[in-house]
Amino acid sequence: MVKKLIISLLCIGFLISCSSNDEGASAEQIGNALAMQLPTGLEVDDVEIQVAENLGTKVEPEFQTRSKVTLRYAENFYEQINTGFKLDKPVVKQISSEGDVITGTLITSSRLNGEKWDVYIEKRNFPPVYGKAESQFGVSGFVMDGSDEHKALIEKFEEDQRVAAELKAKKEAEEAEARKQRIADLREALTGRWVAKQPAIHNGKVWASRKGGQLGIQLEIEAGEGQVGAGKGDYNKPADELIVPISFKIDESGNFAALTFTKDVEHDSLQFGVGPRFQWKMTADGALSFDGTRNEWELVLEKEGDALANRLATIESYQKKQKEYEKLIEKHQAFIAKGELDDLNLRTKTYAHYFVIGGTDGKVYGDEQYYGGSDVATAAVHSGALKEGQAGIVKIAKYDNRIYFKGTIKNGITSESYNRTRNPYTIELVEALP
Repeated sequence: MVKKLIISLLCIGFLISCSSNDEGASAEQIGNALAMQLPTGLEVDDVEIQVAENLGTKVEPEFQTRSKVTLRYAENFYEQINTGFKLDKPVVKQISSEGDVITGTLITSSRLNGEKWDVYIEKRNFPPVYGKAESQFGVSGFVMDGSDEHKALIEKFEEDQRVAAELKAKKEAEEAEARKQRIADLREALTGRWVAKQPAIHNGKVWASRKGGQLGIQLEIEAGEGQVGAGKGDYNKPADELIVPISFKIDESGNFAALTFTKDVEHDSLQFGVGPRFQWKMTADGALSFDGTRNEWELVLEKEGDALANRLATIESYQKKQKEYEKLIEKHQAFIAKGELDDLNLRTKTYAHYFVIGGTDGKVYGDEQYYGGSDVATAAVHSGALKEGQAGIVKIAKYDNRIYFKGTIKNGITSESYNRTRNPYTIELVEALP
């Protein structure tokens, strides 16, 4: 290659010194310019100038030349074929042989630059050249289509594919078994009764209703197998709890369960609701969360521990009190009073016995004689009949006279005035529980 390059350069130098300004670039100069643009393995074999015309001036000549050119294959050319297999070497077929020639025409222009001609190729008209030279396939080379080496590569490829398929199937089976085991482990871990260890966190802060109520969720997840299951959930304190059926499905990963409360239920005093459109996420460690748009909830539950023991103790105490309440109500044949005095629907000049638990959150109007818009539980504390949180039977009477109501402070309750005449109510204790 070095020898050929030196000869070519010497030839160019000779032609530059011998070419005439009246003829333009020589055939060798045109051939060298074309050789720079040929693909590897293809060489200029002969250039025959047919027409040369000066389109410039005598001082600044510019020749346009049409030449007949013969190109020669310096190497065998091969075309890669698609066998449908991804083999280690390209598979080829020979399309041209070393020594084959191609003939075509070439249009060039040449401009005098000092003492030499700059040659520009404007148009080539040759048959297309397909494939690439043998040397272009690199060190690894190629295999001929249909050869023994080609067949051996196909056999190796098919064996490699078979082994890869077996390894893939084995890995998938192992992963499937591992997922199945994770699902079974999570299913077992979730089974049981879960109780909130602390109040719910809403958007990063402990959540509370307008009246200060906090949210705690309890779940009872039924035993079973597989990815789906059911149970029940309730939230808030036993005296004010709501119980809702739940369903869940363990994720394919086996890392968490998607849990849904299957009924739409709204807790009025907590201003909190659940339903099928809300999907919660629960993990084996008792983390329960809901991630909505600008509405994130987080709770930490435990299955065995102080939270559950306290919850059960609270429920037991509540149920014991409920039985005491039922006995007291039965003893006095009393009604259960909730809301305001006017909600009791007492007629004037009548009275009745009511079961009441003393409260402090409601509004009260009057002193000893109360306006009907007063909260029953709070009025019972203001009157002195009951203490806050104390349960008992009270006698509530409604009078037929109409009076104004003046506010006072008694028993820690501030009542308000009501400056319109209405029928008054009175509250007297009949029997209170300790």
